[in-house]
Amino acid sequence: MATNIRIVNVGFSFGAAPVRDAEQRYQQARQLHMQGDTLTARSLYQSVLRERPDHARALHQIGITYLQTGNLREAQDCITRSLAADPASAVTYNSLGALFYGRKSLADALCCFDRAIDLDSDFAEAHVNRGNAFKALGDRQQALHDYDRALVLKPGLAAAHANRANALHELGRFGEALAGYDRALALDPRDAEAQFGRASTLLLLGDFARGLEAYEWRTRLPSGAARTPRADLPALTPEVPLLGKRVLVHWEQGLGDTIQFCRYLRLLSDIGARVFFSPQPALRALMSRLDAFATLVDDGDTGAVYDLRLGLLSAMRWHGTRLDSIPRRVPYLTPEPQRLLRWRSHLGTAGFRIAVCWQGDNTALGRSFDVTDLRPLAAIPGVRLIALQKGVTREQLDAVPGKLAIELPGNDFDAGPDAFLDTAAVIAASDLVVTCDTAIAHLAGALGARTFVALKAVPDWRWQLQRGDSPWYPTMRLFRQPRPGDWTSVIADMATAVAPLLPPGAA
Repeated sequence: MATNIRIVNVGFSFGAAPVRDAEQRYQQARQLHMQGDTLTARSLYQSVLRERPDHARALHQIGITYLQTGNLREAQDCITRSLAADPASAVTYNSLGALFYGRKSLADALCCFDRAIDLDSDFAEAHVNRGNAFKALGDRQQALHDYDRALVLKPGLAAAHANRANALHELGRFGEALAGYDRALALDPRDAEAQFGRASTLLLLGDFARGLEAYEWRTRLPSGAARTPRADLPALTPEVPLLGKRVLVHWEQGLGDTIQFCRYLRLLSDIGARVFFSPQPALRALMSRLDAFATLVDDGDTGAVYDLRLGLLSAMRWHGTRLDSIPRRVPYLTPEPQRLLRWRSHLGTAGFRIAVCWQGDNTALGRSFDVTDLRPLAAIPGVRLIALQKGVTREQLDAVPGKLAIELPGNDFDAGPDAFLDTAAVIAASDLVVTCDTAIAHLAGALGARTFVALKAVPDWRWQLQRGDSPWYPTMRLFRQPRPGDWTSVIADMATAVAPLLPPGAA
């Protein structure tokens, strides 16, 4: 879920008397900066610094231009130099905290926001940012305290309302979260992060009608998480006739998203569209196994001719998807036949084979569990655990306290540039998949494999709430934390559910 970090683009006091020409250029640069002309503003800030190398405000503002364009090294250099020139600037400490936050150096970010608030206890934006840092560290109650303080100081600060709503969503207080998003959007209807947060809550609650409309704001998030290549093409919308039209469907976000939503390509081709699909390069080989009439292409080919463009996740809105009309036919992906034969031979037929994945990527906050949590499954007589986890070594597993037997598929497992080809074959050769909420879950579901997914207390919107089945994958069961952080109960419930699946006499 998106998070608003507040960088305050303002001037502040500086002790020395200004040089008039430099000061005039600085003010002109600030005006251009506020208007969005970052590059021209940077050039003017640089001209000020050639005359006044210790001009704290220019150093700070040029640091912000670098921060806004993703050049974190130059940003840190300029902001640090600004603090050396004026160490009592709360605004500059706030900007340095934003930089550390962007680097996921949360402890450093928290220290900077603390210092900014020490210097100016009424600095509402710094309270918002400190709240974000606390929330990222898992302390949502302290985050709410900071958001509430920011709103006392600035009741009209839309970012405080939006980020407070994000924290309420993560605490499972969904009605309050929606009210918070509504307040943020009443103040700033074009706040993409508030729109996206509201969409995530609505979708989690099953309100696809309103949620999918708001979900389109993901393409305007400052993070740029949702790609929009070939912006020269008109976007496909629900009312556009498709018969004979050449439609470029492009990937947007993570590998799991592509695996989950590529199911919609079949629906496009079934009504007469000529579908050209651009997946991530790593998924190209896997997507060649997709049950759909689609030509795989590279969306970077600007010379290719298409009539329309569709972001893959916008296919839900195009289809008019509702909770009861999700396309659920599986499998829509299949493993390579020769690779499947090889892995079936490699794994053999002994025991009840459970392919396991316990760790998602580092963006999957709170979704992963520890390998030691798998002990109840490993303890079931006749069960074999086979790791789908890439990057884990035998030495690492052997170092786990106590005995935990997990088989590794070998160093050449998915070792090439193509993702998930071996993984798909191992899944298909296993009796069950047990995984955290990561791309492996979507791949297992798309293959039609029997799958248990471990979910955190407040999961991603696509898993809905409370239900033990998945509206997206009919061969999947969902196991939910009864309280935040409680994976022990989740895996214990899975172990209980495994017992009826074992063949007679396996125990």
